[in-house]
Amino acid sequence: MKLRSIAGMCVFVYLWRDRWRQRNQLVSKTWPYFGNLFEMRTNAARLYDWVYEYMSKSPTGTVEVSIGTLRAIMVGRPDIVEHILKTRFNNYIKARAMSHEILGTGILNADGDVWKQHRKLASYEFSSIKLREVSTEAYRELALRLLTFLDTVADSHKQVDIQDLFLRMTMDAFCKIGFGVDQHTLSPDLPEAKFANAFDKLAELSIQLSNRSVLNNDKHDLLSRFLSSKDQNGEPLSDKVLRDATVNFLLAGRDTTALTLGWFMYLLSCNPEVAQKGTRNFSNFANSLTFDALGKLHYIHATLSESLRLYPPIPWDGKFAVDDDVLPDGTIVKRGEVVVYVQYAMGRMELLWGPDASQFRPERWLKDNVYQPESPFKFSAFQAGPRICLGKDTAYLQMKMTAALLIRFFRIQVVPNQDVAYRVSLVLAIRDGLQVTVQRR
Repeated sequence: MKLRSIAGMCVFVYLWRDRWRQRNQLVSKTWPYFGNLFEMRTNAARLYDWVYEYMSKSPTGTVEVSIGTLRAIMVGRPDIVEHILKTRFNNYIKARAMSHEILGTGILNADGDVWKQHRKLASYEFSSIKLREVSTEAYRELALRLLTFLDTVADSHKQVDIQDLFLRMTMDAFCKIGFGVDQHTLSPDLPEAKFANAFDKLAELSIQLSNRSVLNNDKHDLLSRFLSSKDQNGEPLSDKVLRDATVNFLLAGRDTTALTLGWFMYLLSCNPEVAQKGTRNFSNFANSLTFDALGKLHYIHATLSESLRLYPPIPWDGKFAVDDDVLPDGTIVKRGEVVVYVQYAMGRMELLWGPDASQFRPERWLKDNVYQPESPFKFSAFQAGPRICLGKDTAYLQMKMTAALLIRFFRIQVVPNQDVAYRVSLVLAIRDGLQVTVQRR
């Protein structure tokens, strides 16, 4: 019994001394072995905000988060982001352990020759004028389908989950552009979305489509391009490769766009003056739903970028170090350690965006009413370096068309007294959806 008491006292003294040594630290304090476990459990529902607060207290913006023997280096300086995404690109590979079961070896999660193969095929498609034409037409059709649905909601005076509608719309749009089929999930009776709740069902879709005559050279959807491609040995791509490709492009093309639109509507509801200014800017837009007309919507482009700054669809991303390295701020990275750049935190840092960083202010993106892009290493919602998102322009295309039409024809108000918070997940979704009411303008 005495030995237990002595051992317990020794442990207490050790822990107390360790915490005492950390008493003047600006960053979050840790426990021996357990590291940040207790703080992370306490802040589990607001994890990204906890990381932001943690990083904000660090003079360099770089912090270490550890649980047991696991250690992650969280970074938020643009020069460090450039270091890992461009300068030392080959030394930092995807953190596959975090998402391999979902993403497999698709473009979002692959490295080396597999990534190059996916990238080459996708680059060809995204650069084609035909895909741009197909995308513009699909986005126009689906945006108008959404407007038709909201028009019936306005008549019924019912509440509706606008995030769910955006997810349905982008699902239908992506299936048309990516696979050449229309799932009609955004129809009046809101049927169960066939693929929305289980990514692995896309494998079945890939196989079904490959068994049909989709290897037609006249096809311009992304899957047809993959189906007509060969691997390094000259063989058709396997079902697993097709499954991984479709899941990756679905995640990149569906969830990220829809979730950005959801946060966009939430921020507009909280900032009605922005919506009013948007209405004035877009009053003549409805008669010209063309690619060129969308390119002139500088204010809405700025508004969407401001939404992405505060609520990036991918809140953070990690890379494993292939070899030992030293980051620009002097942080030592050992081989096998993970470095995570935290987009959610970067978008809120006053050091990067000024004292009004927490405010929703689209004007920060404009000069003489013309949109001014930021460095992708500062605003990394679409990645940066060799992995910069191929679908960035098409994502903005769909978001601008949808947002402009909604602002032009409807007043959308967030239902009061609902808890609008994010879900801690692979993507930054509104946890319980976003209930809104709809009125015609």
